[in-house]
Amino acid sequence: AGPTNVLDSTGVNNGTAGAAAVFGATGKIGSAMDFPLVGNANVSIPALTQAFPTLSVSAWCQWDTFGTPNAFRGIITRGVYPSDGAWNFYVENSTATGNVPKLTLIKKPNWGPGAIIGTTQLQTGTWYHVAFSYDGTNATIYLNGVADVTGAFGTGTGILALDKATMISDRVDASQLNDGRVDEPRISSFARSAPWIAAEYKNQGPNTFTTFGAPQNSDSYSYRRKISFDNSAQAENLVNFPIDVKANNSTLAWSSLIQADMDDVIFVDADDTTPLSFEWETKVPAGDSIAWVKVPQVNASSSADYVYMYYGNGFGDTCI
Repeated sequence: AGPTNVLDSTGVNNGTAGAAAVFGATGKIGSAMDFPLVGNANVSIPALTQAFPTLSVSAWCQWDTFGTPNAFRGIITRGVYPSDGAWNFYVENSTATGNVPKLTLIKKPNWGPGAIIGTTQLQTGTWYHVAFSYDGTNATIYLNGVADVTGAFGTGTGILALDKATMISDRVDASQLNDGRVDEPRISSFARSAPWIAAEYKNQGPNTFTTFGAPQNSDSYSYRRKISFDNSAQAENLVNFPIDVKANNSTLAWSSLIQADMDDVIFVDADDTTPLSFEWETKVPAGDSIAWVKVPQVNASSSADYVYMYYGNGFGDTCI
C-alpha cells in the first residue's frame, strides 16, 4: 500500500487518497496520481474552511476511457449535484454532449442555469490542461489555455457553503469515477483571468514560457543563469505567479557542478538581491529536476522579465 496523505501546497487543505488510488504514475509534470475505474480511487478533501465568492479550478488530465454514452468522469467536484453547495467539474458523455466526451460544469439548478458544456471532443491517451474560472456570475471553461465556452453560472449563497467535501477524480456518491491520471490539481478562491490560465498552460505544457540563458560565473556561487519569461502574448501583469522551472541535465550539463541533494541551487529576483520562495517537485541532478518558483510579477506584454538561478555553492547556503 502506498501513502494516503495528499499534501496541499498551502498546508491547509490536505486530502486523503482512497485505497485504489495509485501514486507515482507518469505525469505531465513529474509524477501524477492514477485513478483506475474502480471504487475508492479518489482523493477526498474535507469541507473547506474558506468561502468562495469567486473560484478557479485547474488540472492536467489524461484519460484511458470515457465509457459508453451516459458515462461521467469526475475531475474535481464539491458535494453532490443537486445538493446545496455542490458544483461538479467533470467529463460527460451523453446525449447532452452529442454522445461524445466533453468538459462539463454544473451546480445546483436554483443558483441559475444548468450545465455549461464544452465544445471540444476529448480523446483518450492525450494530456489536457483543463480549467474553469467563476467570477461570481459567469463561468468559463478552458482547454489547453484557451477559453472553450462561457456561460451564466448564477449567484447565490450555495457556492459559499463551507460544509461540502471536495473530491478529486470522483464525486462523494461515487457516481463519477475517473479512469486515468490527474496531475497538478488546483483550487483557488480567485477568478483566474484568461491571460493567467494561458500563461499557466504555456509554462507547464509546451514550455514556451521560460528560457535558460548561458551560464555565468558568480562570486558566492560557481554559476548563475538567467531564466527569461515570454509573457508577450498576455496583456496582464502576472502577480505572484508560480513558475514551473524544468532544469534538465541534458540542457544545463550541471550534474557534476551541483550537490547531490541540490541544496546549492537557489532562485533570485531580477534585482539580483531578493531570494525567491521555491520548492522542488523532483530533484534528479543527472536527469530532469522540477522546481516551482514564486515570482512576484511577470510584466504584461513583455518578454524581457527574468529571474536568476544560482548553483554550485559547495557550502549549500543562500548567500549571494
